[in-house]
Amino acid sequence: MLEVRSKESFNIVFRNVAEKMPFVIHTRGQRKIVIANDKPVAIYQKTITEDILSNRKEAKQIMSIVRKSATKYIKNHLGDIPTIPRLCPVTFNNIDLWEEMGAGEEFYLIDASHCYWRVAYILGYISKNVYEKYAENKELKTLKNISLSILSSTIKREYYQNGEKYLEIESDITDYKKIYNNIRHYANNNSGEVKDAIPDFCIAYRVDGVYLLREGLKRAKAIFDKNNLLYKVTKCVKIDEKNYSNEDGEVKKIF
Repeated sequence: MLEVRSKESFNIVFRNVAEKMPFVIHTRGQRKIVIANDKPVAIYQKTITEDILSNRKEAKQIMSIVRKSATKYIKNHLGDIPTIPRLCPVTFNNIDLWEEMGAGEEFYLIDASHCYWRVAYILGYISKNVYEKYAENKELKTLKNISLSILSSTIKREYYQNGEKYLEIESDITDYKKIYNNIRHYANNNSGEVKDAIPDFCIAYRVDGVYLLREGLKRAKAIFDKNNLLYKVTKCVKIDEKNYSNEDGEVKKIF
């Protein structure tokens, strides 16, 4: 199967195949596969991360396992998949608190470990065996997240004759979207819950991590524990109005 890396190259394949035979374009998210005579002819993917390029076999395996696991969950919960609403903003920045802090002042980042992967397990979307097999593999972090995010990608088939599309079939991915949104919302709500519990000590939060003063650390840990999330606590130091350093010596922007 030919692998093309640009839209222009894909269009050339499209025209060449169209001149010779009927064909199908199978689309999943940003990936398109040209199928002729029931065989894949060419594949085009708009973005291919280094993780996928260097771990093609592993990537295919993880994505297949996650899709099968989600499908099994859906079949076992037909019409009865709980919806987890997002209860707070995706991010939060307490700029006033940050500006009150002096250079050199310490604070902490409590960060959920393999956050989305962990939540998928907590909610029953992947099995314990699947979770444990990949949980601690940091090299596959991006692949794990991609395997979950593509659950919500559009899946469709377009049928062509003489270069003209005559039929399009799109899969219903409503339940898969719900699963992925539930994962995102669960993680996000955890951060929001921490902020609401310690409003005077929360500097900022993102989906999987909360920046906070020492006074709020104990309460934050309790909430992460309650929500069954594993976490790492990192001591940080404010450098100036935009930057901070962590205990590994890395310098990062706060907002």
